[in-house]
Amino acid sequence: GGSMEAVFYLPELAIKGHNTQWNITQAVIAAENAVYLYNETKSKQNPARRPLRKIVLIIPSRRELTACENALKIGQAIANGMMLAKHLGNLPPNICTPEFLANRAQQIAETNSKFSCEILEEADMQALGMGALLSVARGSRQPPKLIVLKYNTSLEKPPIVLVGKGITFDAGGISIKPAANMDEMKFDMCGAAAVLAT
Repeated sequence: GGSMEAVFYLPELAIKGHNTQWNITQAVIAAENAVYLYNETKSKQNPARRPLRKIVLIIPSRRELTACENALKIGQAIANGMMLAKHLGNLPPNICTPEFLANRAQQIAETNSKFSCEILEEADMQALGMGALLSVARGSRQPPKLIVLKYNTSLEKPPIVLVGKGITFDAGGISIKPAANMDEMKFDMCGAAAVLAT
């Protein structure tokens, strides 16, 4: 069962303080969020027999088409970022290690010439006196990485800096923490995941 195509009339609803373009962006984010499914490491996968392949968004006026197409792209970009953050968070820590995150950042940098990526290794951090970060990293067998991902623009504005903690599960003295909900510590790297997703 299941439908392969759907028509979304939600963007036509009038929402106080928002226009059709905002509605389109939110509809795309909601739709992508609804179909997101993590199954990369599941041994038994049950793909939908008739997966949803197409969603048609209805807008009230053809005059808004260009603006709404732009809103669609914005929604897709936000949704893709959200899915990346969720995917990185859901990966187990024996896969999503500091090196894995660093490699993912380098892959992101390769998608656009405005990006540049620098990875600081343990020796670099020692030279810079990053004692707090290095002391946490000593709780892990994985070598630490400090990821610096830059989006370079020609705008004469102060930069916006995003900082996200990317501590993977096996660092930071888990032996002294209570067992309850310890599995959720794999989400300690979601700060870094959110920054990469952004």
